[in-house]
Amino acid sequence: MTQKYRSAALSRDLDTADLSGLSGPDLVALHRELTQENVTKFRDRATGVARVTPHLERAIAAITPSRPSTGFAKRPRTPYNYPYQGGEIQKCRPGTKRGKLVEIFSTPEGATFEEAAAATQWPYKVLQENVRLLWSHVGWGLEENPVTGKIRVVGPTT
Repeated sequence: MTQKYRSAALSRDLDTADLSGLSGPDLVALHRELTQENVTKFRDRATGVARVTPHLERAIAAITPSRPSTGFAKRPRTPYNYPYQGGEIQKCRPGTKRGKLVEIFSTPEGATFEEAAAATQWPYKVLQENVRLLWSHVGWGLEENPVTGKIRVVGPTT
């Protein structure tokens, strides 16, 4: 009978609440299997549950497979705060996707990343790279409101 409880416990079907339903001899037998100690009886059922529980938790933790690390931690996205660097800004042709992106971000309230993705129909990474290129190669300054998440153009147009 103890083998049944031990296998149930190790497969995580048996928890602390189930231990309180075991009889004294079953608790002793489970304790012996988990610890290899020669215990003959416990003072009462509560003591038995209290002594078996930590050993049971360690046994379950030892057989539970840990999730392998991929090596990449998900970092929160850094807000877009690309300052206007001064100098000449390259104009984007109206009607192009990049021109539409500048038009969306040039409004006084700006636009969220999701609104820009819907307007340009670009995948996330392509849109992210084009927003970065607006600053680094084209010369637009961009600023994101951390509360609303809206990105707007800063520089000579504002």
